Amino acid sequence: MSRPSDIVALIALLTALVSSPASANIEPSSYDAKSIAAGTTGMAYLDNPSALAINPANLVGIDRGGMSVNLTPVFTVSQAPLSGPNSEVRSDLGFGPIPSLFGAVRVADRVVFGFGAYALGLFGAKYSNVQDLYGQPGATGDFEVTFVSGEAAVGVGIKVTPSFDLGVTLRVPFAWQRAKIPAELGMLIVPTSATLGGAGWPGGRIGLTWRATHMLALSLMYRTVATSRLSGDLSTEGLLELSSSVTARFSTPHVLSGGLAFSLVNDALTVASELHVIFYEASNEKQTLTLDGSEPLLPETADILFLWQNAFSLRFGVDYQITRRFAVRGGYVPSSSATTDAGAQPVVPPPGWSHSFSTGFGASWKSFAVDFALQAAFANAHVGPSTDPNACSGFVRIGCEGDYKTVNGSVSLQFVYRR
Repeated sequence: MSRPSDIVALIALLTALVSSPASANIEPSSYDAKSIAAGTTGMAYLDNPSALAINPANLVGIDRGGMSVNLTPVFTVSQAPLSGPNSEVRSDLGFGPIPSLFGAVRVADRVVFGFGAYALGLFGAKYSNVQDLYGQPGATGDFEVTFVSGEAAVGVGIKVTPSFDLGVTLRVPFAWQRAKIPAELGMLIVPTSATLGGAGWPGGRIGLTWRATHMLALSLMYRTVATSRLSGDLSTEGLLELSSSVTARFSTPHVLSGGLAFSLVNDALTVASELHVIFYEASNEKQTLTLDGSEPLLPETADILFLWQNAFSLRFGVDYQITRRFAVRGGYVPSSSATTDAGAQPVVPPPGWSHSFSTGFGASWKSFAVDFALQAAFANAHVGPSTDPNACSGFVRIGCEGDYKTVNGSVSLQFVYRR
């Protein structure tokens, strides 16, 4: 049997084999194809093993046990003003597989144990052979960042009363990032590469589901912050060839969510709505790279500013069971961006709102189910000129004037086995 550390390493490796995808949402929540097709809802009704990451209270809906495996390839194109103010530079087509694996087993009449490993957050982009880079005539180079965070988790769902369920999850975070960017070191623009990875201290998740009536279920979920400690190497190219070991941290933010689900048409139709508040502002104002000091020409620390703000996500979904074995689904998700105008970068979602549309179907036979989902999302924003003299400068330039756009699509395929 694979050890949990092996599963974590496999998910990190699969997600790392990308051409720097950029998502319209830093946390795409691509855990479960049934959920994705219905607007990434499921807090109040989804009782697959993936409930561990969505609302662990719903694990109690699993009879004896089960497994689910989901793969969500994401395709993305972004645009940013990398050749100077108001320039339009389009990224390469990005591709990234987002995997997840979950299991659950009933250990008592009222208790179900769950476990899983999954990619949590994903952002980045690759711009190849950018001309007049940063608005400097004749300067040419690549700009590439890939970042993925994930978790390995265990949890329990407990049936407290016939209508009230409680779930608790312990989450171990991990993260991996790779960058090849033109960084400002003093008066020079130097091609700089860095690769870091690592895990961190556990965080938690608690979920509640209350079936108020036969037709209505309500849910709440709170997720704590969890911080990964990263380490790796940084090097420069060109006129200055320097290298250093480097450490950093990255935190997944607190999240507070609420949802409801209505069962209609003799339970054949489920209509769901959710609100998620993601507290990015308190978790990652910046990422500080700490170098080992072996190269006197390199700084002791370098700050990558995020300047993120809290984000809101509204989710609407429907699931219609046409027959006992076949269902169709659809959803719509408007989300505000964690990115501010001052923190706009070529590799994160643009400031403003993104819009996601999804559809899909599910087919089941005896103890097996197959779920399929298609999702498309887009976001764009214009960042105007700034009165801040430090805007569009620094180790990594942010807040540069121009248009920022991201368009992505995904295909999700999932296999579920329930005993």
